[in-house]
Amino acid sequence: MDRIGKEHLNMLRWADWVLGGDEQEVDPAELAKLITELDELIAQLEASSLRRFTKDLMLRHLNSVRKSLRTYRVRGIEPVNAALNETLGAMSVRTAHVKEDLSQSDPEATGIFSKAADMINKVVKVAENAQKVQKGIDAGIQIAHEVQQIWNAFPGIGN
Repeated sequence: MDRIGKEHLNMLRWADWVLGGDEQEVDPAELAKLITELDELIAQLEASSLRRFTKDLMLRHLNSVRKSLRTYRVRGIEPVNAALNETLGAMSVRTAHVKEDLSQSDPEATGIFSKAADMINKVVKVAENAQKVQKGIDAGIQIAHEVQQIWNAFPGIGN
């Protein structure tokens, strides 16, 4: 009779480590900090003298990013990615208008816009790290599937 070898047990332990636990992909403290920073930034942006078009554009997209971060634990990283893609796409399409608005804004307003751009970059990095973890989880799921096939090869074990 064939036996399950040490290498199979090691694969199972690794799959358990990857798939197990209640670990969050993004540290809850880091997530809370990002949301707080976004709250503060949105308040600064609302109070700024940034020209209306650019202010509204940034507020709409920063609020979308904030909402996606608030629902991250329930909905995962995809809504965050979608909000970031929409934000970056809107800025790309409206670059000329935003540049014109910034050229006619005071230094304080342009500084707040710069903070907003830095915040978006910070969220992009967090999302990229979460995706790396997700790719590891996806690989773990694939390995677990393969391990299940191994188990199925042994009648009466794991079925």
